[in-house]
Amino acid sequence: LGAVRLAKALSFNTNLLHLNLAGNEIGAEGALAIAKSLFSPAASSTSKREKYQSNTALKSLNLSNNLVSDEGANAFAKALRHNASLAVLNLSRNRINTTGGVGLL
Repeated sequence: LGAVRLAKALSFNTNLLHLNLAGNEIGAEGALAIAKSLFSPAASSTSKREKYQSNTALKSLNLSNNLVSDEGANAFAKALRHNASLAVLNLSRNRINTTGGVGLL
């Protein structure tokens, strides 16, 4: 629940550059919410293709040791395709297997 609330705040972030959430057991729901906060559909989308507006403030995010699964890794992979400003994403010591790892490549 805390990670979901934090994710909502991150979607409006313009000042926070580095965030360390290591060891907080955010799990699947929290990981999905945080990944989604790194990009969001642009409010003024006029085409059938979804347009994305990225959170451009955050430069590094440490989510090590948080019970993130392949589903979370894939959500971050999708987010990173639309977010060029996040330079460091630490997902070490999570429950990410080959499926999630390949998605991040």
